[in-house]
This record gives sequence, structure tokens and C-alpha cells, in this order.
Amino acid sequence: MSEKKLASGTAAFSQEEYNDYQTYLLSEAEWPGVNVGKDSHVTVNIPMLIMELFRLVPYKENRYVHFHPFNMPHVKVRKIELVGIVMNIRRNVNTLFLTIQDGTGVAQVNYQVEKYASLLKQRKEIDEKYREQARNLRMYKTSTAIQDYPKKFPEIRPNFSYTDNVSFQDKAVLENKWSSETNNGLLGKEIQLLDYVYINGYPCLDGMFQKIPEEGVTTEFTEYARLTVFAVSVTCISEKTYNEKLSMWMNTVICRRYTKK
Repeated sequence: MSEKKLASGTAAFSQEEYNDYQTYLLSEAEWPGVNVGKDSHVTVNIPMLIMELFRLVPYKENRYVHFHPFNMPHVKVRKIELVGIVMNIRRNVNTLFLTIQDGTGVAQVNYQVEKYASLLKQRKEIDEKYREQARNLRMYKTSTAIQDYPKKFPEIRPNFSYTDNVSFQDKAVLENKWSSETNNGLLGKEIQLLDYVYINGYPCLDGMFQKIPEEGVTTEFTEYARLTVFAVSVTCISEKTYNEKLSMWMNTVICRRYTKK
């Protein structure tokens, strides 16, 4: 590096050094920790930060657009996992459009209304089953040993109506069963603003009514295209689970793929 320093004391690059550094950056593999030979081809299904999603390189294969990490065309990124906070919700007849952010970026997620409606229906059926039991708790009551009573109500409680003289212990038994069957009240929950969500899906490049050029994905095509995620599943999670997943990913799989072996 040049010995020249700026007034602030920061070392300055010469033009030649700057050009060499840019060339070095352009030649570096995005994920040096993914140890796959360039003569091999591999498809990966991985958790990602949203900022990583926008660093993927789109390319055309047959009639479809796929993605690979920068300078790693032999690694196809297929299915991905994301977590995020819901910032906006829109829908039409067929699609639920979610805008999510995870602190590193913002992504558009498209989820089929049919799948979403199926989860809502499943949750409604579970709620109705336990609501009926709550109204007639004496009829449905089963013998529970005192030592087997739960020590507390679930964190998220259902809005059930009980008959008179039902003990707190019997209520706790029923509500904890409901909580277990609904994943702490999150299974089939209606997605709302600021909910925490866990997403499985595929990165997609929405051409915005453009036809993919025969020669492949061009700069002109991507200029008017939009990167989205086609969700296979969208699950509401707790803030604790959200933080745990982010922390685990960043300290394991995400860290490893950026670490040279």
C-alpha cells in the first residue's frame, strides 16, 4: 500500500493499488466456505439473511431464472429459509403479498391464498373443538392426577367461555392441550403487521411482464425486474424463536460459508 496519508491520517491508495484491489474483489468467491470444486455442480437449500438474497446472481437455465452466489456459477441456490417482521400486507384473489424485514434488508414474499386459507381453516376447527369442550368442561373432564396439572396457563390464552364453578386447574389442563395442538397459538394464526414469520420458499425474479431474453438474464432485463420470494410455507413464530433462529444461523451456517477453509 502507498505510504501517502490523507489529512485525516487515513492511508491512501494509489490508482494502481485501487484497480488491483477491485480486480481482487471481482475474482473472489462470495462463499469461500462452500468447498465445492469448480468442475462439480451442487444445489443448496439454505437459511439466508435478506441482504444475502440481493447479492445472488440470476441466470437463465432452460426457460427459468435460477440463482448462484457471486463468482460461484457451479453452486445453484434453490430453496431458502428466511425470518422477518411483517411490514406490509396486501392480497388479491390468488396471492398474499407480504413485505418483511430482518434488520439487514427488505423482501417481497408471495404466498398462495389457498395454502394460507387452509391453515386458517385448520386453526378454526381446532379452536371450535376446544371451545365446545370449554362450554361443557364437566362433560369432557378426564381424571388428572394433582401432580400432573400444569403449573401455569399458556403464554397465549384462547378466549374461551367456561361454565360456572370450573376450577383453574381444569381450565389450565384444557388450555395447555389447545396450546400444544396450535403450537402455542401460532398455528394458523392470521398474519398481521409486525408479526414475526418463518418462511420456506424459492427466490424468484419477477420480470414485470418482460420476456426473459434468449441470450439470458441481461442488465436491461434486471433493471425492470423485481426479486421476490415464492413461499412454500409461511409460519408465525414468537419473538424469542425469531431471535434464536437469527442468532443460530449467523453463528453457524452463515458464518461458515464466508470463512475460508
